[in-house]
Amino acid sequence: MSVSDLTDSIYLGILLSAAVEIPGGLICIYFMGTRRLGRKGTILGTFIICFVACIAMTVQPDGSASWNLWFGLTAKLAIAAAFNILYVYSVEIFPTSMRTVALGAASTLGRVGAIIAPFVILLSSLQSYAPYLVFTVTCCVSCLSIFVLPRTFGYVVPQNIEECLNRQKDDHENVDGNDRSALLENIDA
Repeated sequence: MSVSDLTDSIYLGILLSAAVEIPGGLICIYFMGTRRLGRKGTILGTFIICFVACIAMTVQPDGSASWNLWFGLTAKLAIAAAFNILYVYSVEIFPTSMRTVALGAASTLGRVGAIIAPFVILLSSLQSYAPYLVFTVTCCVSCLSIFVLPRTFGYVVPQNIEECLNRQKDDHENVDGNDRSALLENIDA
């Protein structure tokens, strides 16, 4: 899924690829703040959208220009949103005592993936669908791994490993996040 696969003009491809990250960021901000989806549901949704777009590119890798453009940009938008959400979500999963190390390790693994990703495109010399198949399988594994992780929206951020294993619902469930006085009253009580 390189920029040259999206359009004939590399400049237009780069412009469109960068432009879809803006709605991707706005979408993740809105949906990860909803009680229905939260962080886990939003990440799962973005991975599923990316998975479907990658399947479409795998099934018809030499499709029309509009096919490649539509599904390529859809996958880019979804994965950009997922990347933004992962930073918020991964901070909430780990306890305070190991949060920086865990986030650093996850970020390092993400950078290793970013180093490897451009070389996946070289698989197209074997089969035209091979790079898209690799991205499809990666999205599928990501979707399945999300089910193992806990929900974090509305839960107290864990301070140690024991709290991480025994997550508690936040007592301030019915309090508006902007109403700081109600939160302070509950803390003092």
